[in-house]
Amino acid sequence: MKRIFALIAVALTLFLALASCAEAPVVEVNEDGYVVVDGVVTDILAKTKDQITINDDGYLIVNGVTTEHKVHTEDEITVNSRGYVVVNGVKTNYKIHTADKISVNDDGYVVVNGVTTSIFVKKEDEVVVGLDGYLIVNGLKTKYKVHKEVPNVDYREYNKDYTIERPGDLQSFDYWFYEEGGVYHAFFLEIHKEFADRAYDYRIGHAVSNDFLNWTYEGTVLEGYTDGWDDRHLATGSVAKLGDTYYMMYTGHSSTHAGMGLAKSKDLYTWERVGDKPVISSRTYYTAEYKGEEYKVRILADPYIYPEKIDGYFYVLINSWAVDMPVNNRGCQLMFRSKDMINWEPYKIAIITDDLDRLETAQIWEHDGKWYMSFGGCYVDPEKGGFNNLWNDNFVYMSDSFDGPYEKQEWSRLVYENAAKRPYTQKQIKDPYGDDVMLASAPYEGVLWPYKIVYGEDGSITLVPAGK
Repeated sequence: MKRIFALIAVALTLFLALASCAEAPVVEVNEDGYVVVDGVVTDILAKTKDQITINDDGYLIVNGVTTEHKVHTEDEITVNSRGYVVVNGVKTNYKIHTADKISVNDDGYVVVNGVTTSIFVKKEDEVVVGLDGYLIVNGLKTKYKVHKEVPNVDYREYNKDYTIERPGDLQSFDYWFYEEGGVYHAFFLEIHKEFADRAYDYRIGHAVSNDFLNWTYEGTVLEGYTDGWDDRHLATGSVAKLGDTYYMMYTGHSSTHAGMGLAKSKDLYTWERVGDKPVISSRTYYTAEYKGEEYKVRILADPYIYPEKIDGYFYVLINSWAVDMPVNNRGCQLMFRSKDMINWEPYKIAIITDDLDRLETAQIWEHDGKWYMSFGGCYVDPEKGGFNNLWNDNFVYMSDSFDGPYEKQEWSRLVYENAAKRPYTQKQIKDPYGDDVMLASAPYEGVLWPYKIVYGEDGSITLVPAGK
């Protein structure tokens, strides 16, 4: 399927060229495997593994086998400089490989290695690919998962204490992740040992893996104590993508404008801040609804952006307090929404707990029609309040809707059996083999070995160490 998108991308480019000139363009492949159009080397890498075509009825044919999936599109499809397919300005997870000789005939059909295919560059259906790799046709998720290259190393054959170990002389914690094209990016809070006595000198680090086993530290991507608005330490965030730009919303502490900051990147490696103030201020009280009642809310930290738009909006959940509720009964997650990542409006409260004071580093995901919220829950000294923790633990609550209400279940407190260190906070992600796993932070040491999420028929979840 990823080759199909690549073919369509090439076809669309050439089709537009045909519309503007009388003669068809000269399309070749150079010695390095890149497509050359009229002597201009493009970013399109021309190599192939699977043979994928579309028959006259519009159905995908994969290695000679006709599938049940009909794929037409009139969307704007291009390929960015790193080889990923971009649909209507949104970069997909798929890095293209195309056949060696590609052109478009006078009737608008793609010609591959001299053979005219049935791939026509403009059709009526809207086809996109979800972050989990499944085709979405006219807004409906299909059962067809696009082929994805599997790493040479199977991490499940190993049995280690940690999948990510703290880099060098750094201490690390509160990890969050972003996967694209089979490449996993870990972001996390880091602090140098020499600054350990200077509390909260946190900055944001970055590590990358192609196989879910071996991780390469890429350095610090954002630092606090700058001349900008966030002139104190940084704290936890999350990453999502809009168009060809990645956005990281993070917690920024400040002497003047504390709140949720925003940074952007074109490649996930180099980041720059957006604007000169928080996109969501923590110096403001917000009013939002929960189960039919209005609550006054103060946001604290840990923004989590759900990475796909829902009803045209991105949604972010933020660790917050329902300020008029008692200590240890005020922990909540306030949701905001935005169409452009820049301008955010309060939406609603997704959860208020009756026995926790803070819900830290939350995340939501969907499985078989159920929605899950993971977080680290803190119970504080009721006499002192604030951040005087008596204990904390890891939880997952469940809901029938992405925006809640998320309710506690009998199985909600997570158990990490035989863990090398007691974890605190975790993130769900799909491993290279399509399984949901939990990556739990082991404070100051790194990330524990993945735990596979096992779903029960009733929607319950249990965790078991990942392995064959």
